[in-house]
Amino acid sequence: MAKAQKTDSLFHINGNVLLGEIKKLDYGKLTFKMDGMGTILVDIKKVNTIKSDKFFEFTTRHGRTTYGSIDSTNIPGVITINSGYDSSNIHLYQIVEIYPIKNTFFLRTSGKIGIGFNYTKGSDVGRFNVDWNIKYRNKGTLLTLTANNIQTFTPNDTINASSKYDFNLNLEKKLPGIWSWTSNLGSSQNTELGLDLRLKAGVGLLGDLIHTNNQRFFAVIGLTPNMEVSADQVQETVNLESQATLSYQIYKYNFPELYITTKIDLFPSLNNLGRYRVDYNLDANVEVLNNLYIGGTFYYSFDNKPISENASNDDFGFTTTLGYSFH
Repeated sequence: MAKAQKTDSLFHINGNVLLGEIKKLDYGKLTFKMDGMGTILVDIKKVNTIKSDKFFEFTTRHGRTTYGSIDSTNIPGVITINSGYDSSNIHLYQIVEIYPIKNTFFLRTSGKIGIGFNYTKGSDVGRFNVDWNIKYRNKGTLLTLTANNIQTFTPNDTINASSKYDFNLNLEKKLPGIWSWTSNLGSSQNTELGLDLRLKAGVGLLGDLIHTNNQRFFAVIGLTPNMEVSADQVQETVNLESQATLSYQIYKYNFPELYITTKIDLFPSLNNLGRYRVDYNLDANVEVLNNLYIGGTFYYSFDNKPISENASNDDFGFTTTLGYSFH
């Protein structure tokens, strides 16, 4: 079978012209595949212009989505998008995502997975943690699967001293402008807060307040019904909660690459008046080798009326992780 010809062009700011295939642009990096040299990642600030007769999906920093092929221009940093019935010039710094319309599953998938472990003889307590985040992008849609698990144990005890996990499947569907419709399914556990199981579903509206090649700041408002089971297995409750979320992400692409995410979720109850929950996470990852990173996460959870009467009102901790990321 004949290979597809790599006829796309990348014009570097140093004057070099590279021939290959544009795979995607996200997080400020252009993925470009060439015969012989393989796939390279190019900082968008190093790109003078690009050219391709294939069709792509473009997302701008203002949330606008458009489709078309790419033509180069004589203006540094500017491309022309040809939709088939009209054309428009746009600066590359205004574009936060470029994805080919026809693409494979793996090229639309990115993510990371990490594990951590620590133990001290003096305390005779060990802790194991694992977290992963997988994203799949398709036309106007982002599907995200996240999970994290922290188990604290003592070697001489077959029962975990404490257990915390969160599992979430989230779907974002683009709407006009900066808005997206979001929905999610998930489950969680936190024995420190007296929670053995929480099954949840939610719907909401997400607004991208800031979305550039090196940062994203968004807010979510929505409804999150859930069912909770207490750690002592004596109580089950059904709740209707509202949700308010603020999240800020920042990326640095010069070596060493750095990714920082901070997020706070507020869940006031609508059927158990006076109850509210707060979740906060701060996650930082630094690349040490190609696609290998070390990271740290701080989390804090608060529930002013936990489901178990003997449970604590809050839980917090810090984990370290060694992981692998893929794009």
